[in-house]
This record gives sequence, C-alpha cells and structure tokens, in this order.
Amino acid sequence: MQPLSVSPVRGEALRPAAMVLVVDDNAADRDLHCLVLRAMGLNAVAAGSGWEGLVCARTLLPALVLTDIRMPGLDGWGLVERLRADPRTAAIPVVVVTGDTGETPRARLALVAALLQKPLDRARFCAAVDAALPPLPEG
Repeated sequence: MQPLSVSPVRGEALRPAAMVLVVDDNAADRDLHCLVLRAMGLNAVAAGSGWEGLVCARTLLPALVLTDIRMPGLDGWGLVERLRADPRTAAIPVVVVTGDTGETPRARLALVAALLQKPLDRARFCAAVDAALPPLPEG
C-alpha cells in the first residue's frame, strides 16, 4: 500500500469547491479524509458521530457524504437509511468507508455510490469521490 500524500493525481482539482461531509468517530481517519478531499480542491466538513453527521447533512446539504460504518450510537448504515428517508437529503450521494471485510448485502449497496475498504488506496478514494459527486453545471 502506498502512503497517502497531498500531491495531485490525475483528475484532481478539476471541480470547484463542492462541500463533502466526512462522518467518522476516529479523529485520525476523519482528518486524513479531510486532508485528501481538500487536496482535491473540495470543501471538507467533519462530523465525529453518525448523529452529528445527520444534523450536518440536513443543515448543510453537502454535495457528498463520506461515512464510516462502525461508529457508536448511530452507525454508518443507520445514517445512510435516515438520509435516504428524508426528502431533503435523499439524493445526496454517499460513499461508505469501512474496515469490515464481510459481505455487504445488495440492498445496502444499492443505497450508496461506493463502498471503499480500509486501508484506503488514495487513487481509488479520489476516483470514487469524483465519480460520486454530482455533475458540474454546464457553462
């Protein structure tokens, strides 16, 4: 595995500063994800729990939510289900990041734009984020 760095990879920094909400109870992972997103030219906003992430998503209406799965209280799947149930947040794409190696049910996979395994490969992370972001407006 290559270490994550902030030097650009192909395709990065091609978007205006869309807001990405990063939800993770692990401060080191949360900070690392925000660092990479900012290197991509995105505006990263952090939440330290599923409940905090839900409030932030409903308030800020980010272009993308990036969430961990295993969190105390409201876990990542619970967050995704609540986002999908709320008309204000139902269309926000979600990328799930997990250290779980078990099989994820298809019904859950259908709720998210991508599922990434930890430890993260930077190129895959950037590609998944870029693919999940809504298309840029023309003009």
